[in-house]
Amino acid sequence: MKKTVQVNLSGQVFTLDDDAYDLLSGYLKRIGGLYERSAGKDEILSDIELRIAELLLERKGDENAVVSIADVEAVTEIMGNPEDFEDDEIDVDEPSYSSRSYTGPKRLFRDPDSPLIGGVCSGIGYYFGIDPLWIRLAFAIALIFFGTGILFYVILWIIIPVAKTSADKLSMRGEPVNIDSIGKTVEEELNNLGDRFSEGGKRFTDGNGRKIERGINRFFSFLSEIFRGFFTVLGKVLGGLFILIGVFTIVVLLTGIIGVADLVHLNSHGWDSSYSVYEIGDLVFNSGEWFFMAMVGFFLMIGIPFLALAYGGIVLLFPKVRVPYLGASFAGLWFIGVILSIITGFSVAREFSKEETLTEVVPLDEFGLASDTLLLDVGDDPFKISESRAYYAHNDFMMRVEEGNIMVGNVSFDIRASKNDEASVEMNRSAMAESYEQATMRADAIKYSFQVDSNEISFAPFFTYPEAQLLRGQDVELVLRLPVGKTVYLSKGMKRIIDDIDNVQNMYDPKMVDHYWQMTDEGLNCLDCEESKSTSKMKFEGVSEDGEVKVDINISEN
Repeated sequence: MKKTVQVNLSGQVFTLDDDAYDLLSGYLKRIGGLYERSAGKDEILSDIELRIAELLLERKGDENAVVSIADVEAVTEIMGNPEDFEDDEIDVDEPSYSSRSYTGPKRLFRDPDSPLIGGVCSGIGYYFGIDPLWIRLAFAIALIFFGTGILFYVILWIIIPVAKTSADKLSMRGEPVNIDSIGKTVEEELNNLGDRFSEGGKRFTDGNGRKIERGINRFFSFLSEIFRGFFTVLGKVLGGLFILIGVFTIVVLLTGIIGVADLVHLNSHGWDSSYSVYEIGDLVFNSGEWFFMAMVGFFLMIGIPFLALAYGGIVLLFPKVRVPYLGASFAGLWFIGVILSIITGFSVAREFSKEETLTEVVPLDEFGLASDTLLLDVGDDPFKISESRAYYAHNDFMMRVEEGNIMVGNVSFDIRASKNDEASVEMNRSAMAESYEQATMRADAIKYSFQVDSNEISFAPFFTYPEAQLLRGQDVELVLRLPVGKTVYLSKGMKRIIDDIDNVQNMYDPKMVDHYWQMTDEGLNCLDCEESKSTSKMKFEGVSEDGEVKVDINISEN
């Protein structure tokens, strides 16, 4: 029966049998002798012990398992023989047969040596073997176009550990982690640090300088304790908040993706309608493959940051709960989501690259108008927008899908002077597509109607087109062309469709209703408005030989 010994390696307790303990103890003493004259001896030994502890945990899988001599031999073979590194002039090209090269898989860390902000992009660059510039560019694109760049960066900052030790930095770069590489890394850092502070250190060589140094150290130690306690409590609170936000958002996204909840809501002053992502997808994408790609990209780009946020909250609450390579997995999936979203976004954007407008002029004389005064009104409104808020509905997109047709409740109406002596309705139907031919076909598929009865004209506040034509910026603009001398009456219902009608009084659109308007050479003039009872006109007639400016002022009563 062998005796066992408990040893502490970098805060990790292991149980070793006698033979394993003797081998490991002698190995560490030989390493200590190798770096006896090094200024960074303590840090080197600490990093080497930490690396040995990691290798033992990887090998045993359980810190309570007894470490045998075979385990220690395997670890020392990976770390290398101290005697092989005693000669500084050793030829690095000559292979060493007493230790095998071991790099292990790369590990994702934040790079503390070359950070732009927190070292996240630099660490990811090391992990995937690409220039950090491209990683930073991807974050910038995600911030500008999708708004998730900052959130995901902060989350990765929380969940990706910083490379504190030399072994961490070597693992981050994918370099061999043995006693030689650890020692050289520490010594290089100490040399760089010494050069950086050598000049400043001279100021503290006398007695007064050392007193000041001790006082400063005590002061900052006190502050660090206060801030450590504060941020510990704050971290726990934020951890719980991050978990709630992350889990809630993921649940909402999942319910929307599986069709349980409607994620798209349209509303306008008393009218509202909701659609699932599948219903909207059928109206936006021209194939199921593109829609599936967009769904995957959307979930990865939006969902992964919140999933990482929830994991970051768990790490803040329980610092020891870290899943290896999870941060790298999150980053990789998020980048895939960004790429898929960009690809599908460009695919849909091509469908909006060309626009075509079909103009149809309908002469009103064909309907046998009974008088020179036209009474304008709006027909039945399937969207049931209240009369008092009708004008403001222009700013809201209103849509219904019924029996294979899309109904859009956005029609704009204007009044302009006729180019001849006839009154007419000019109907402009427009749509977008990847080509002008397709855009023309989509515009031609739009159906719109208005009713003429004697001198009354009723305009529909909506238009329709087949669902197969998809949502491609379809629009209807109406222009009533009036000859000079013709009068119109705008009913209150016309607020639903009138849009920026020019008039002599420069009256705001909603106030134009319930008034009579006559087309004049100067434009539409209100016949029954208070401000139009008395109007004045000035006409520039020229300059006399004496240099006087001649102006004809005419004041008339309406």
